[in-house]
Amino acid sequence: MENTNKIIYLADYIQNQTSIQTLKNRSALSLKKPQSHLLRKFTALALDFAAILLIKMSVDIAYAVFVNNFFLPVNFSHRAGIINGHQLIHLSVFTLIYFTYFFYTAYIFDGKTLGKMTMRLTVIDQSFLMNRHNKNYKISLAQAFKRAMGYLFCYFSFGTFFIFNFASEDHRGLADYLSSSRTVSDEWLNYAIESKEYDHQQLSIDTVSYTHLTLPTSDLV
Repeated sequence: MENTNKIIYLADYIQNQTSIQTLKNRSALSLKKPQSHLLRKFTALALDFAAILLIKMSVDIAYAVFVNNFFLPVNFSHRAGIINGHQLIHLSVFTLIYFTYFFYTAYIFDGKTLGKMTMRLTVIDQSFLMNRHNKNYKISLAQAFKRAMGYLFCYFSFGTFFIFNFASEDHRGLADYLSSSRTVSDEWLNYAIESKEYDHQQLSIDTVSYTHLTLPTSDLV
């Protein structure tokens, strides 16, 4: 019988024939290398890009409403010119939204973007996988920044740098390598956390109570 302070009394254990609970199918994980899930990762990226485009569209609409409301004395053609602006300005705004999206969501939502939430993926610190005693999987602010820079490099390369996901042995992307992180499934992460919690548990047995246990005569040799 296991009480609240995680001490198993040997007498109670023998009398009640209780089994000590362990992690189910623990050998199935053993912190093995997580699967790459390339299809889920690129689906999540597509959803994130759609979210970024939606944010950019919202910013453009808000800016157009602002110009139309506060520049009424200006004729329509001039207002249209202000709204359309220079292409470099639009590119700069999109780049800022793109970078901020990946930086903000990855850090605030503990390694998840909107796309990764949908596809049940999480970005974790690489040391969580490499060091069995490290129980903190969350990425730091610096890692979130480096990941956003990695996505920015992929954007300016017109997607060329996404080849890292296919060319690298462990199918990690440029953002993963720059930030010492990796993307894993929520199923793997939950099981890894459970496995590490199990490894850090300490089981104590109260042998004092054993002296008060009276065994049947037939059990004595």
